[in-house]
Amino acid sequence: MKRVIIFDWDGVIVDSNTFKWEEAWKKTFKKEKEKASLAAEYLSTPEGRALSRYELIEKIAPKSSKSYQNKIAEEFSNVLQQSVAEISLMPNIQNVLDFLQKKGYKMIVISATKEEDLKYQADYLNVSKYFTDLFGNPRTKIENFERIENLKKHQYVVIGDGEGDYKLAKSIEAEFIGVENKWNNWGSDKVMKKYVVPILNISDVILNFSK
Repeated sequence: MKRVIIFDWDGVIVDSNTFKWEEAWKKTFKKEKEKASLAAEYLSTPEGRALSRYELIEKIAPKSSKSYQNKIAEEFSNVLQQSVAEISLMPNIQNVLDFLQKKGYKMIVISATKEEDLKYQADYLNVSKYFTDLFGNPRTKIENFERIENLKKHQYVVIGDGEGDYKLAKSIEAEFIGVENKWNNWGSDKVMKKYVVPILNISDVILNFSK
């Protein structure tokens, strides 16, 4: 049986983590230097990078109003859209997507990125055609998984670079493929390194799951 492939977005499909975590928040808080520093501090940790934009804003400004938090979240979204030209596909990922599409695999994106931004970036990079669905924030990854049509009829593979992706795979009893980068350092992690696969080899691993 062919498994449904669930991809994370940032750091798996698009090479955006450095910009998103180092530059975008700095631009968002360009008039609030202290908050920009707090954002950088949180995003220097795996736990901080696992936060949604709304969770991060609440950590940085816990006593702020909902209108302020929504304003900052919208500003962050604007920064991402205005800077989309700075985001590119991960090396070799288009070859993987082409191969899996030709083999008839159903592919879905489940990301912590705001769903509107996710679809905007996918259209800009011309990769929307590969995915039957692109699901994102404000829903959690589990909530987005439950949006999959006929979800109980399938087996799954989750491909990601974050703890949230690994937890999703475990919670739905899916195979997991990890993508290593400088942010997760999974190649040196005793638990996670066994899941790490170079992007170029992802297709071969998925084919083996289906045997």
